[in-house]
Amino acid sequence: MIRGVGVWTLVQRGWAEQAARVLLRVEHGLRALALGQAAREAGLTVLEMQIIRLVAGGAITKQVTVLLYLSPHTISTHLRHAFTELRISSRIELTRLVVGHEAACHN
Repeated sequence: MIRGVGVWTLVQRGWAEQAARVLLRVEHGLRALALGQAAREAGLTVLEMQIIRLVAGGAITKQVTVLLYLSPHTISTHLRHAFTELRISSRIELTRLVVGHEAACHN
């Protein structure tokens, strides 16, 4: 036992830390769900959403190809379709859209 700290305090801290981790995972999941809902409303597929998240997170096409085991042409095709459906024309706009959506869901 740590001097001056009772067992109950240690248990409480452990539960608080665990609860905080669970809440962060739930919050992240809810933001992803909200973004996923917006993507479905825009007519995007699950694969297009995965690509969008990676690209908005700063990944270049070559990194996405390695992560998802797809060709660069396939990545470009999915990005073009997503850009058309979301009415955007660049990766910068995509990042702003995703970050803005996540910020709106976070508030």
